[in-house]
Amino acid sequence: MNPGAPISFKPTFVSKKEREKRKKELEDKEKEQKDRNDKIIQKKNKLYSRGLVGEKLQDRLSGNYKSTSSRSNNTKSSSSRKRDEKFREKEKEAEVFLTPKEIELIKNKKLGIKKEKKKVQKPSDKFKKVYVDDWNPDDDTSQDINPIFQKKYEPKVLFGKGMIGGIHLEEQKLNEKSRKIQESINSGSRVDFDNKALQDMTKRDWMIVRENNDILVQGSKVPPPFIRWSDLRVNSKILDAIADIGYEKPTSIQMQAIPVALDKRDLIGIAPTGMGKSCAFLTPMIDFFMYLPKIEGESINDGPYGLILAPTRELAIQIEKEFINLCKYTHLRSAC
Repeated sequence: MNPGAPISFKPTFVSKKEREKRKKELEDKEKEQKDRNDKIIQKKNKLYSRGLVGEKLQDRLSGNYKSTSSRSNNTKSSSSRKRDEKFREKEKEAEVFLTPKEIELIKNKKLGIKKEKKKVQKPSDKFKKVYVDDWNPDDDTSQDINPIFQKKYEPKVLFGKGMIGGIHLEEQKLNEKSRKIQESINSGSRVDFDNKALQDMTKRDWMIVRENNDILVQGSKVPPPFIRWSDLRVNSKILDAIADIGYEKPTSIQMQAIPVALDKRDLIGIAPTGMGKSCAFLTPMIDFFMYLPKIEGESINDGPYGLILAPTRELAIQIEKEFINLCKYTHLRSAC
C-alpha cells in the first residue's frame, strides 16, 4: 500500500432487518439506563426522607451501609450503645426533608404535568383600533325597561300605505317624535350644550357631543372638541375673519381637529367634501404664525413660515383662497 495515496472507504450495505435490530438494541439500552436512573432517584429521595445524609447516604446508595440496629441488645457493649446514641442524635440534627417545591418538581417530572404558560400578547394586538368614545356601563342612568313594552306593535295597514284613524302613519311618527322632544324640554332632561359653560361640561357630556356630531377619535388623551367659535383660544384677528366669512357654527372636523392641532399633536382627519377641512388645519397654523417674529431684512432668506402640499393645482388654489380670507386682519401673505 502506498503511504502517500489517499485512503478510500468502501461503503457497506446494511439490510433493513439489521438496521431494525440495531435500532431496537439502542432503544433497549436507553430504556435500561433510564430505569436505572429512576431507581437511583427514588432510592435517593427515600433516603433523604429518612434523614440519611453525607457519607451514610453514599454508603447506602453503594450498598456498603451496615446498620447497627440489627445487632442484638444483649451483645452490645456499653461503648457501642453510647456510640449508637450519639449517632442517632446526629441523625436527628442532620435530618433533611424534601421541600414542597422539590416535591412539586418531582411530581411534574414523573407524572408529566405541563405547567400552563402565560399567554404572550402579540405586538399587533396591543395597537388594535379602539375608539375612545366607547360607553362606560356606569354612565348609563336609564332604568331597566320591560322588553314586552319596549317596542310598540304597529299594524301594517294596506301594506304600509294606509291610514290609522284618518291620519297617515308617517305623520303619526313625526308627531310622536315632536311630542317626545317637547316633553324632554319641558322636564328639563334635555341638555342644551350650545349654551352650557365649558367648566360645567363633564366627560360624559363630551362623549354625547361627539356622538351627536358623528365624531370618532382614536388615540390617548385626545383633547375635547369645542362647540362655539367663541370658545376657541386663538388670536382675536382670526375669529374676526371667521365671522366675516360667515361661519356661524363649526363643523364636525373643525370641532375636533382644531383643538388637537392647537395642542401641537399630529393628526389625520377624514371628512366628506365641503366640511371645511381647509379651515380646520389653516386656523391653528395661522395662530402659530402670529406668535413668530416677522420675516424682515436678512431673515427673508430663511424661507417661509410654512409649506402646504396639495395633490392638484385646483386644491392648492382653493387652500390659498381660504388662507387669504382667514388672514384678512393679519400681516401674513401666501404664494401659490
